[in-house]
Amino acid sequence: MGKGLYVSLRCGKIKQSAETAMHNHNMRASQTKQESNVDYSRTRLNRLILGRVDTIKAVNERITEKVPRKVREDASRVLEFVISASPEYFYDFDKLNITREQWDSLTPTNDPKYHEKVRHVFQTLNQEKLNQFTEQVKEFCRVEFGDNLINCVLHLDEKTPHFHIVVTPIVGTSLTAKKYFTPGRARVWQDRLGRMCEPLGLSRGKPSDKRHQTLSEHRLKKAEGRGYRKGYRKGQEVGKSQALADSNRFSNKVQNFFKAGKINEQKQKIEALTKEVGKLQNQLQEAREDRRRTISINRELRRQIKKCQPAPKPEPKPENTQPVEKAPQGEKYKPAHSLSEPVYTDSVAGAEMALNQALSNLRRVELLHGLNSPQAVMARVKVNRAIEALNRAKEAGAKPKPKI
Repeated sequence: MGKGLYVSLRCGKIKQSAETAMHNHNMRASQTKQESNVDYSRTRLNRLILGRVDTIKAVNERITEKVPRKVREDASRVLEFVISASPEYFYDFDKLNITREQWDSLTPTNDPKYHEKVRHVFQTLNQEKLNQFTEQVKEFCRVEFGDNLINCVLHLDEKTPHFHIVVTPIVGTSLTAKKYFTPGRARVWQDRLGRMCEPLGLSRGKPSDKRHQTLSEHRLKKAEGRGYRKGYRKGQEVGKSQALADSNRFSNKVQNFFKAGKINEQKQKIEALTKEVGKLQNQLQEAREDRRRTISINRELRRQIKKCQPAPKPEPKPENTQPVEKAPQGEKYKPAHSLSEPVYTDSVAGAEMALNQALSNLRRVELLHGLNSPQAVMARVKVNRAIEALNRAKEAGAKPKPKI
């Protein structure tokens, strides 16, 4: 029964830029990309055998835990293994009266009923054999990869059941796919897996120089086999002629541009732009000078305002301790000595109030209309007038009047 039935193991390095695509394929996580070889009506049958479903997060945590040094951006952080067996091991080809050659030739590109035919064959899946094979794969992953194993996923929604295994190539405290995955070690893995599957009637896959083809490489090979290569070459020739025509068109544009009339026109535009730039620079310089003058005027006004502000009140003197003589009956008591205090007229207080109002109005106008606005200039004139009025009021009432 086991004659001619093989177990296969394939391994490849995955660049960091391709990790998300690998995860989306293994976990069927993409919401937009549809793959022609996947029967999405059977995706619900896929199973996570070992590890975690959040592949990228698990890889990051594993590397952070074990690798102290920073990982290069172009480093291969994970290896992906694909383990499968001959399709005759899982399906009953004799019952369906089909051959291995017919099965291998069935592809989504050459048969519009590809998924319908694969589903028909999938109905003969031997679940017991699949479970036995799954247990051997689980044991192989535990023994060979240990803590470096990120996850193992069983795919049942493609042509033949197979396992995708993601591993971090960590040796000691180094992330090194070069040392972890070598041709010699790959042969050892295949030998060990073959020996583990011998009780199931499966043999180690035969060594071969064949290299695994990507989906795009496979499609190109099929196209060449069908004679599409001739059309491809014709397309190349059309592309060359189109490129030559585009080059000639660009050359004509350059020649037209360098004609005498075009050059003079561009020179005139440049001169006009240069003059405009000069005018704008002069206006900018004038605006800067106006700003400096305005700042100087404001400083002078603040100095004048500071001069006009009333002097601080003197500290209160101690109470008069001289004895107070008793006045005769019917007369009021008077202190021994009456101190005369300076009394200012009401015009000084009014002038100070007017000055404060003018200053408040000036600040408000400068905020609303700007320092150089006509409103600000008029407000400064009012401040100057208020200062002059305050000075006149102080001069008029400079001599204090004694209290009566």
